[in-house]
Amino acid sequence: MKKANPFKGKAILALQSNAAHAESIQYWMAEASQEGINAEKMLTEAD
Repeated sequence: MKKANPFKGKAILALQSNAAHAESIQYWMAEASQEGINAEKMLTEAD
């Protein structure tokens, strides 16, 4: 995914789009994971 023919603009745009989607999913998963950790701590502290 790091290499693309510079003369193939559509291929480059597609790769950039895929990378942007993957990055969004990565951030979403990290946030969801952190929210779960925070919720678990709150439940543990409430006991």
